[in-house]
Amino acid sequence: MSSTRSLADSLREGVSCPVLTDDSALERYSFDFGNMRPKRPQVVVRARCEEDVVHTLRVARALGVPVSSRGSGHSIGGQCLSEGIVLAHDAEAGEARMLEDGCVEATCRSRWKRVERTLSAAGRMFPLYTNQLRTSVGGTLSVGGYGVRSFVAGAQVDHVERARLILPDGQAVWCSREENAELFRYALAGLGQVGVLERVVLRGLPERSFARLQMNRHRNLREMVDTLAWTADWKGPAPELFFAEHKAGKLWSIFGSLHETEAAAQASAHPEPLVRMERERVHMVVKSDVLHKGEDQGEVFDPNTCQVMADYCLDLEGLRRFVAFLEAEPSRFWLPGLDLLRVLGLSRPEDGGRWPFELRAAFGGTSRVYGIGLYYQVRRSDQAGLAAVRAAHRACLEKCLELGGRPYLYGWMELDRDARQAVYGQDYARMRTLRQELDPRGLLNPEAL
Repeated sequence: MSSTRSLADSLREGVSCPVLTDDSALERYSFDFGNMRPKRPQVVVRARCEEDVVHTLRVARALGVPVSSRGSGHSIGGQCLSEGIVLAHDAEAGEARMLEDGCVEATCRSRWKRVERTLSAAGRMFPLYTNQLRTSVGGTLSVGGYGVRSFVAGAQVDHVERARLILPDGQAVWCSREENAELFRYALAGLGQVGVLERVVLRGLPERSFARLQMNRHRNLREMVDTLAWTADWKGPAPELFFAEHKAGKLWSIFGSLHETEAAAQASAHPEPLVRMERERVHMVVKSDVLHKGEDQGEVFDPNTCQVMADYCLDLEGLRRFVAFLEAEPSRFWLPGLDLLRVLGLSRPEDGGRWPFELRAAFGGTSRVYGIGLYYQVRRSDQAGLAAVRAAHRACLEKCLELGGRPYLYGWMELDRDARQAVYGQDYARMRTLRQELDPRGLLNPEAL
């Protein structure tokens, strides 16, 4: 690997952004949100434009230095860390602008909050946001992107019209379902294995700012899953929003719909299966922005805490068996560090894409599947606690695969190459072939997949 000085000098020759080598900067970029696999870079490039990305990738290839792309740093397993170059996309340089057709074009270094504000100012909204708007556009699109409206809208990648992709050699291309279609398919939800997403054109919808919610209290996970059974193949008017959370000893499922005005929300009716639910429940109307949080800049991480989070995707019967597995040995999974257990419903829109590595791809034409996530927070100094939660996730992963499910590659998992080949089959083999063609030395995002 090149010396830090010669590497930094080569980078500075062709970028207009800061190239950082000081100890404080390198320390800041040595860990991610998960904080499980710290790695100190040689150099950090705070990219502010496409030319910065292009030059950085060309220098990395010329000097044989690994480079990892970092948006908000919200990864869990060290995917955005590197011992060579961290290509840190500067949120302050993010851009989002409305197009005449109601879509929005955004740079992938933009945070989702900037996109949300741009659309809202035009009376529009993106079909679904994750619950954290501080994350970068490129970051969530690289893993799929799911949220409470995935119940009807699927994944964020389903709503991308076009993408500007910087290939590992620095060449920039536009791709879509019609143009460079294979690159488009492997770039979205592909963990940055075929290039760096630079900008995207995203679909917009008319904005609806009020949500009517029905919150249902459950005694246990199995009861909650039983009440979900109607949703798997429901053909009637569907609630737009769904999530379930087990937090602080309480388990709620939340269904809802979006409306233009508070009065329309108050007057709306829920689907008949929700009306018939006989259990403790609460109805409310809220501004829909309470379902999301985060600003358009900044990283808020605690370097002393590890976030050991992972999600698993299953069909309804698989989810039923998975929660029975969890509840059969509560001492194994309800550990002191379990901050949140969350369930989402995931549909596949008719106009959505087919992405090789995203959660729903294992289930063919199934109308709706479910993601269940266990989110642990453990002090980095608590080695016994970390060992326990890693063991819990290993057991969850094994059970998920046994039930024909699929893990969310955003999260923490210990899945070796042979296991990945078994899970992703021909798609994994094709991705490896593409990567060999585009990046023969495997320098771009080597830790991601």
